[in-house]
Amino acid sequence: MSQFTVLGAGGFVGGHLAERLRRNGHDVVAVSRRDRVAYDRTLGHVVFCIGLTTDYWKRPLDTAEAHVCALIPLLRADRFDSLTYLSSIRLYDGLEDAASETSDLRLNPQTARHVYDFSKGLGEALTHNVGRRARVVRLGNVYDNELDQDDFLCRTVQRAVREDALEVDADPEAGRDYVHVDDVCAAIEAIGLSGRESTYNVASGIVFTNSELAALCERELNCRVTFRGAASAHRSPRVDVTRLSREFKIDPVSPSGRLPGILKAIAAR
Repeated sequence: MSQFTVLGAGGFVGGHLAERLRRNGHDVVAVSRRDRVAYDRTLGHVVFCIGLTTDYWKRPLDTAEAHVCALIPLLRADRFDSLTYLSSIRLYDGLEDAASETSDLRLNPQTARHVYDFSKGLGEALTHNVGRRARVVRLGNVYDNELDQDDFLCRTVQRAVREDALEVDADPEAGRDYVHVDDVCAAIEAIGLSGRESTYNVASGIVFTNSELAALCERELNCRVTFRGAASAHRSPRVDVTRLSREFKIDPVSPSGRLPGILKAIAAR
């Protein structure tokens, strides 16, 4: 088995990843974001999970610090066997066609929302151009069986569990690529150990729309969910996950394949 250092292990993905790696027999050093890190030793395979996901637009300086500044000492020390930097498929927002790892990105520095994208993009650039044995993983919207995170999917489901009917201010035809954390952690482990490419999309490859979520909540939770928002100016592009599937034979399960069972279990509690 191998040595892993998980930076950001106190977070959602990092915590799940550290747990999986231990189950699989790896030697794991789990480092939370606020822990002091000593880079004067061999770190093994490092996974950089540090990041802001839900309130980044309110905290632009913290976002840059998490995605870029926390990465720099690690790259300077260069004491790792491999580095896997976790980024996001949000960088593909605004693209009209299927988004692959080689797609050119569209970013506007005057758009507050894009502070997140620029900071992740700079983290990626440093990983590629400074780090050796380094890869980038662009994640979809990650969920687990509990659906208790502070994000759009989880908040909608949490309300649907408590209420018979609810209205949500969102475009019914807008959608997101949701991917289960088990698929994510399996992919990160494989990429960290033997990834041959510089960048990987780790997502379901499916845009799961709000209207599909509404139908699922009505069927499994007996809650009528109505999305009444104005039509979005753009749609989330479909994310190409061919590279992940071809190299590792990992094919993340679509939301329509996983979510019904999860909602059934939640409803039965």
